[in-house]
Amino acid sequence: MKKIILFLICLSSFVYAADEDRFRTLETLNLSLPQKQQIENIKNEQKSQIQVLQAELKLNTEKLKTLQNNENSSEEEIEALKTKINSIQSALSDIKVKSWIKVKSVLSPEQNEKLRNLQLSH
Repeated sequence: MKKIILFLICLSSFVYAADEDRFRTLETLNLSLPQKQQIENIKNEQKSQIQVLQAELKLNTEKLKTLQNNENSSEEEIEALKTKINSIQSALSDIKVKSWIKVKSVLSPEQNEKLRNLQLSH
């Protein structure tokens, strides 16, 4: 179970870092000022949503550690908390996917093509 907790923490950190790399890639697309502003708004909205969920994820991960170390904890309690943690991670993933879809809708067809090529080359 400790390995699961460690994996969950590492996964959420990795996903966030990968998302930041995506936004950096956009800098190579010669974005117009309105595009930059729209993308910055999308990024800020995503960031605030993610911060709330990451705080909730951290809190529940700590609770899970406590439950695991408590000999009076039931398997049902631990499973329920694991389910909640998985739900939070799923919500984080959904936010990132939806944000990326919004970002792509701001780009021109040429910029989307260039972005696709950049992603394929990495």
